Amino acid sequence: MTAMAVTWITHHKYASPNTKSYVIYGKSAANLAYKNDTSRVTEWTDRGKSKSVRYTHRVRMTNLEPGLRYYYRVGSVEGLSTEIYSFRMLDKQGKNGIRAALFADLGLKEAGKLPQTIATLQNFTEEGKIDIFFHIGDIAYNLEYDDGTYEDEFMKIIEPIAFSAPYMVLAGNHENEDNTFNNFIHRFTTPITDKEERDNQFWSFDVGDVHFVGMSSEYHQYRMYKQAQDMVDWLKSDLSKTTKPWIVSMMHRPMYCSAHCDTFENMVLRKGSGSGKEELPAIEPWLGKNGVDLVYTGHKHYYERMYPIYGGVMSMVKDPRNIHNPQAPIHVLSGSAGCHTHIPASDIKRLPYSAYLSDMYGFSLLNVHNATHVFSSFIHAETGNAHDETWISKDKGYRPRIG
Repeated sequence: MTAMAVTWITHHKYASPNTKSYVIYGKSAANLAYKNDTSRVTEWTDRGKSKSVRYTHRVRMTNLEPGLRYYYRVGSVEGLSTEIYSFRMLDKQGKNGIRAALFADLGLKEAGKLPQTIATLQNFTEEGKIDIFFHIGDIAYNLEYDDGTYEDEFMKIIEPIAFSAPYMVLAGNHENEDNTFNNFIHRFTTPITDKEERDNQFWSFDVGDVHFVGMSSEYHQYRMYKQAQDMVDWLKSDLSKTTKPWIVSMMHRPMYCSAHCDTFENMVLRKGSGSGKEELPAIEPWLGKNGVDLVYTGHKHYYERMYPIYGGVMSMVKDPRNIHNPQAPIHVLSGSAGCHTHIPASDIKRLPYSAYLSDMYGFSLLNVHNATHVFSSFIHAETGNAHDETWISKDKGYRPRIG
């Protein structure tokens, strides 16, 4: 990875049609030596009563060196520009590994624990403990509320973390907007190529020793048959090509959990549904056959880590905090980042495949140390303390292929 995309929103069109958006960047704040003004500006209309128009600006910083800190600002030739921000380019696989924060269900409505979560994420980033963020659906609650101003406000709140590290997103049920995903598609940039004529709801990329795979569980839930089939076809091809030691996948809705994960929204991801033009192809078999190591989800507003499981069958482990050569993917539900409703642990009857469950607000932290060891934990939003600390290790070249 040698490039980084910057995305921002404006509410007004430039005075001149020839005006270009740009990013200037460099290795020090005093010397922003590089410039790219080959931006892509998209005009789009919110679906609310006001039909407000916004402009999404996308521009890339290229030829970046892994592990170095870069300083940048964005703006236009009409004199509009931001202050100088900075980020550290993702490393190939540095001495500290790749450290990812993963969470879902972080919203503005009724706040939940949003301020505490953002503050802790920011502290961890400034201390060098987080390299990349994955927001796995349900963003702002909802993106389109009040003519899209909910998302405008939410983006201002997360700006201190989003300008300092990649902020990757996936769609959840609250991004649906009558199957249009209008705000989600227009506001966010994901790593799909310009040749792919589709929306931005599934993607993959490599960093160091890990292959990250993001999928949409919403195609299946809302019976978007063609999109679901296209995504699963893409998934088969993508997973078959990766050579990275670790595969980490994510989607909004869980396949497994102790809080009623036996309904259509869960089972359709595991077993599929229908046939022909109304087929929703199963996702789980391809995760098992291709050796996916971890599956992160949300949707249910609490935290739970499962033992290795596939096809509803749990694989036994000797030590739940030190798992070696797991025989199936490990599912982690991380849906308590800052949701407007919460599920008390006392209301959940834990199932046998549940290794750890908590109703604390917080987020998951995954440290990919090297080709054979990763460390998973749950970070309490208010204190920053780590819980459910678990080592997952495997022999060189091992994949948990099953199915």
